[in-house]
Amino acid sequence: MKNRRSILCLLLAITLLLSQLPLSSTAVKAGEGDQYTVTYMDGDTVISTAEVESGQKAPIPEIPVKSGYGFFGWHSDSALTVRYDFNEPVTGNLTLYALFLPEVTGLTLHTEGAEKKDGGYALKADTLTVTFHTDAVPADLDILELTPLYSDKELTTLLTKYPGADTVAYFSVNMAAGSDEAPVVFWGDGLKTNCVLEAADGTIEFIELLRSPNSGSAMVICKYTCTRATVNVTYDATGGTTGDEWISMLQAPYGLTVEGEGFVCEPPSEDAVKAPEGMEFAGIEVGGVVFNAGDPVSFTYDKDLTIKYLWKNKDAETLPEVTGLELHTEGVEEKDGGYTLKVDTLTVTFHTDAVPADLDKLELTSLYTDKELTVPLSTEPVSDTAYYFSVNMAAGSDEAPVVFWGDGLKTNCVLEATDGTIEFVELLVSPNGGSAMVICKYMKQDEAVTYETPDGNTSWTEATGGTLKITVKRSVADDTCFSHFVGVKLDGKELKKETDYTAAPGSTVITLNTSLLETLEEGKHTVVVIFDDGEVTTEIEIKSAPSNTEEDTNPKTGDRNDLGLWTALMMLSMVLIVCMGVYTIAGRKKGAHS
Repeated sequence: MKNRRSILCLLLAITLLLSQLPLSSTAVKAGEGDQYTVTYMDGDTVISTAEVESGQKAPIPEIPVKSGYGFFGWHSDSALTVRYDFNEPVTGNLTLYALFLPEVTGLTLHTEGAEKKDGGYALKADTLTVTFHTDAVPADLDILELTPLYSDKELTTLLTKYPGADTVAYFSVNMAAGSDEAPVVFWGDGLKTNCVLEAADGTIEFIELLRSPNSGSAMVICKYTCTRATVNVTYDATGGTTGDEWISMLQAPYGLTVEGEGFVCEPPSEDAVKAPEGMEFAGIEVGGVVFNAGDPVSFTYDKDLTIKYLWKNKDAETLPEVTGLELHTEGVEEKDGGYTLKVDTLTVTFHTDAVPADLDKLELTSLYTDKELTVPLSTEPVSDTAYYFSVNMAAGSDEAPVVFWGDGLKTNCVLEATDGTIEFVELLVSPNGGSAMVICKYMKQDEAVTYETPDGNTSWTEATGGTLKITVKRSVADDTCFSHFVGVKLDGKELKKETDYTAAPGSTVITLNTSLLETLEEGKHTVVVIFDDGEVTTEIEIKSAPSNTEEDTNPKTGDRNDLGLWTALMMLSMVLIVCMGVYTIAGRKKGAHS
């Protein structure tokens, strides 16, 4: 009997031991059967929530509605830069953020004639603006533009001739921030009733709004009809004599293009216009463009025009034409009771290789406060204020010119100042002479201020406590950096000083508090440090807590045991205990009888 008791005790011990061992062949995967919460947000406002079993997909909720805005998808980050993929399985609690874009409710377009564009013609927009349902107007609306004109409303066939009387053409107004993945506005369906569309030479009508699905990109299709038939043309002899007083008004067909072979700049007949005494025909000027005698002529009657005759001395010496000017300056200096830019480089380029040798009269005048160069600057120039000067060239006097200043000089100027900017304003050429003044505008600018984070991106690990420091340096007078500090934003949200972070001098040191860091999701986050004269953007990374090696290599029995089998083994143990008790009682009774 004692042996039987020993055997039963051994079986009971083995059963209890087996019940505590992990069973890898039927182990349940970690997290299987867990429920997670998906929260749908608009900024800081909860729109709705959903419970999702681990490994399943998050449900796509009904499209949210927000007055004055259009909805453009769910994003996995509060900065609204990463669109969420609803095909991904849910493996933890999830927060999704709605992207709403301000709704365009009106469009204003005014055009003045047409111009060449992309192998065809496009209307020249004098005014092109949109209005919004809300005051939250995006800043990056520089992609608002007109397409070229097409002969069909499907916009497939370019209009290759300048639109004339009764021409009907189509175009679209487009707006998108570079691509469909980066929309900036929502084009409202009621846009048609809030369009102001006008053309100086005809009419514009709204046809259709084509909007890309789930994108801010859109096309407003419009119809343009040219109604102007003629333009007025004024001929100006500029000193030439005629039998009549010279202001002749004629008309030409609107849209007529004078271009190509056969259109050459030729002098007028002597019966119509007589050249000034001692002068001969030099060319014409149309709309500010000069065509020299004998050159091909190319212009369009797209507006009222003045055709001006140009003259030159009959016996004038042929002079090399200046076609380019390069000027580099370094600060200012006192000179002749005023102030002058200090020249580092001052050169000209020519249309021909026959460059004159005596160019020693190339120089800068003093600075003036007016572009007529009548009021000299008597004090040092200050920032962001316009001053004027001229570049002059003449061999001693107007009677001895050495070069001819070309009218196209403006487009071939390289004007630079180390302490500011220089712009071309006007070319003044002495009548019938080579002497000229290139009027320029100079504006002094303070050194640009920039900010940087010399340590680059930083990271913080969960469950380690501690803070995270970000050091910012100022490119100019770094010792004043902290005095310019304004605030901090994290993922687009303004942080509260002391509660979320602290700021201290030493350049500028931002310390993100532990309480803030513990609320951030794992991954990268954008931090913007703001100053009163600039800002700097950097990234921080939240890393998960380090894994416990022993826990990783030894499975947790509470997580991985088969609960059903463990229960069966416990019940078997209890049955064995009962059996052993019954057997013992039976043995005692048998012994008592014997």
